[in-house]
Amino acid sequence: MNTKRDCPSYWSVYRRARKRTACDFAELHNADVQQAVSNVEEFELDQGSRERSCDEAADRFSDCTDSCDAYENVSCHSPELSELCSSSVGEDDSDNNSDSSNSVSLSEQLAQWYLDCGVSHTAVNKLLAILKPHFPSLPLDTRTLVQTPRHVEVKPFDTGEYVHLGLESGILKSLQNHDVTDNGDIRIQINVDGLPLFKSSNVQFWPILCLVKQPCLTDPFVVGLFSGNTKPPVWFLNDFIHELQQLMKCGMIINGNHVQVKVHSFVCDAPARAFIKCTKLHSGYSSCDRCDQHGEWCGKVVFASTEGTRRTNESFRNQTDDGHHLQNIVSPLTSLDIDMISHFPLDPMHLLHLGVMRRLLLAWLRGPLTVRWPARVVSDLSAYLVSLRKHIPSEFCRRPRSLAEIDRWKATEFRMFLLYCGPVALKGYLPDSLFKHFLLLFVASTILSDKKLSCQFQEYASGLLSSFVLGVAELYGRGEVVYNVHCLLHVVDDVARYGCLDSYSAYPFENKLKDIKRLVRKPGLPLQQVARRLVEQSRQPREYTHARGKPDAYNCYSEHTEGPVPDGVAFTKQFRKLSMKEFIISVNQQDACVQLKDMSIAVVRNILIQDSDKVVLVHNKFRCVRNFLTILCLRHLWAFPKCLLWQSPTTTVM
Repeated sequence: MNTKRDCPSYWSVYRRARKRTACDFAELHNADVQQAVSNVEEFELDQGSRERSCDEAADRFSDCTDSCDAYENVSCHSPELSELCSSSVGEDDSDNNSDSSNSVSLSEQLAQWYLDCGVSHTAVNKLLAILKPHFPSLPLDTRTLVQTPRHVEVKPFDTGEYVHLGLESGILKSLQNHDVTDNGDIRIQINVDGLPLFKSSNVQFWPILCLVKQPCLTDPFVVGLFSGNTKPPVWFLNDFIHELQQLMKCGMIINGNHVQVKVHSFVCDAPARAFIKCTKLHSGYSSCDRCDQHGEWCGKVVFASTEGTRRTNESFRNQTDDGHHLQNIVSPLTSLDIDMISHFPLDPMHLLHLGVMRRLLLAWLRGPLTVRWPARVVSDLSAYLVSLRKHIPSEFCRRPRSLAEIDRWKATEFRMFLLYCGPVALKGYLPDSLFKHFLLLFVASTILSDKKLSCQFQEYASGLLSSFVLGVAELYGRGEVVYNVHCLLHVVDDVARYGCLDSYSAYPFENKLKDIKRLVRKPGLPLQQVARRLVEQSRQPREYTHARGKPDAYNCYSEHTEGPVPDGVAFTKQFRKLSMKEFIISVNQQDACVQLKDMSIAVVRNILIQDSDKVVLVHNKFRCVRNFLTILCLRHLWAFPKCLLWQSPTTTVM
């Protein structure tokens, strides 16, 4: 075998590449010259025809202007319409010039398309091969396009591997387009949780996620990532803790300003919280994070309906309650200057929505005969929930589903049932005592989920939750007062410290876990795959990652000419849908109902655009409006035996 022919020399490859490059440049130059000549010839040929058509174009423009003026004077009589509600939310056309000057290159657009859509390397390589003859500046390989790192520094553990991506670099990337004041504070929220990757394997991720809460952001980033077949040792947090200690001590520089880094909270579910704090799991006798209430065994560990002695940071660090801590293990988080009790709030997503609300529904579906629904009631209630789908606004990410699929319900579905659909759907299907008991949880959750109400009625909500826990023991049996139900007694303490329930919820972190799992393309080396994809994302400019736009910008869709249009309103076009940054208004049933500034309720019938780029909403007002919460509270809550009446029932008016 001739090895020289199989393996060409370096200089032969170099000469071939140089010759090919010279040919490409020659072809490109000839193509440019021919294009320039053709443009000149076309311009000379068309110049005469353009001059001849100037007068005709001017005449057509004047005719069009006259017709537009006549159209604006047309009015549509609508005696059934009540009034108009308009707001000046026009777009600024001056942004178009700035956007054109700051144009994004084709390479950056392709890189962002690859990262957003999760396209495979093979597909992108084929696309680059097609585009390369037309755009010689493009690379031939995806790794060059998105700047894929050659090596990933992996730290081995006994049960897996760990990659530390960095806390400071993530904060800098998140705040690079935000203004921070000198000597200000940055508060971060931390999440640690397990993520199974495959159904046929025990391989799992344990990411460390961080979310900047001050200034308030909504997209967490990955600080570190562990991969293994079992749960990692707790000291896999050491790299993160050492970096956090340094930042809390010395601060960091952002855009030339020195800022202090502080911990807002650690948001985890009950198993992960016990794991990083090195305490007993939620099935332990002394597993409550907030009090020393000792559980009892009734086929499972159950707790009393009252609080015990409050735990403190000093008692936790001194391990005064031996039954609460693991033996011979101390949490590495104790080296941080944080409160080991108050800095670990009870996550409402797992405690309230996936915990208590799910437990109530399962008790009504599969519980003891004293509270279980008959099959006919389950069928009728499921049909009613499905009928509500057409009334749910577009801002809700999911629509109601049948109770037959309750094992596949997501946390957002339980939240929607608790705060929106449940009080309407359950009336008439639950016995009166159980319905009144459910209203205690509903009203308390509604108060604590609102920013203003959670500040005004904290004590009232605490009383409602205490009554609810007592009612669980009386109506469903003492065996139902499990860890999640008992922890409802401590929810108001976290609301008093951090604000409403959404301010320390795990929903943003759960969404990020979903994105991390999508980065795994094949079973081999999942940690290295995800680490490379995360580095690729971090190297892309953030201004290209998220669409830029003004808060008052809008888009209108589905133009029509069917009205209704009131008299005396000058408009240019009619639309069926108006899309804003935070909400959608439409003439369709699910997005037509709105609340006006005078607190009245109206139904949108048409959307008009005026010449000044103002939006006019044509709507009908309801003549008689009653507060649903007031009706429920006055008719039901006051009659519940354990309800606290030390405040007037009118305090529940929302």
